[in-house]
Amino acid sequence: VFLAGALVFNPIKDVVLLEDPIEKSAVLLVDEFAGKNGIYLEVSTQDKLYYNLAEDFFVNRRKRISNEPCEIVNVQKLLETDKVLNMRFILTNDRYKTAFNELKEKLTDQLNFQIGYPHDEQIEVVNMTSLEVSKVSALRHLCQYLKISPEETLAIGDSPIDLPLIENVGLGIAMGNAKDEVKIKAREVTASVDNDGVAVALEKYVLG
Repeated sequence: VFLAGALVFNPIKDVVLLEDPIEKSAVLLVDEFAGKNGIYLEVSTQDKLYYNLAEDFFVNRRKRISNEPCEIVNVQKLLETDKVLNMRFILTNDRYKTAFNELKEKLTDQLNFQIGYPHDEQIEVVNMTSLEVSKVSALRHLCQYLKISPEETLAIGDSPIDLPLIENVGLGIAMGNAKDEVKIKAREVTASVDNDGVAVALEKYVLG
């Protein structure tokens, strides 16, 4: 399950099981808003990641940690040949957050806004997908494909954005560095991200 649930893909068989793109009009409005307000924006298609700023802290971080090809996006040109599945804002101050809330009100009937909080409490990460898309809807689609029930699955997360998934699987696990609200809802808590929490959980609950 990729891109906040907008893509379900079998990498072994190279088969796309589900692809739910964002309406072009909504993509253009989000891109225009990001440009007007100078907000860092990531744009994802099925197989490529783009960003809107040439120089930015988050651009430089992406270049350091990601093996994905990244390039500056011309959204209008991109939409002529490809589908946008996910867009992501990183909001770093109150001015950005206030402006974003105004955009959210305009697009609440077109987009699903999934807001998460990484390690820095002052930062909001906003995933934008088609209205009906979520990690839970993608999970259900994947379960149908695999002919299993959601109760036979496991999910691991650390942010409030992961809560719907953690609450709709057989075993929901919170990372050791997760927010308290996530740990409370999870059935188990694993080690932190710095201590290989995902690997620890898989070894204990899947391989063990």
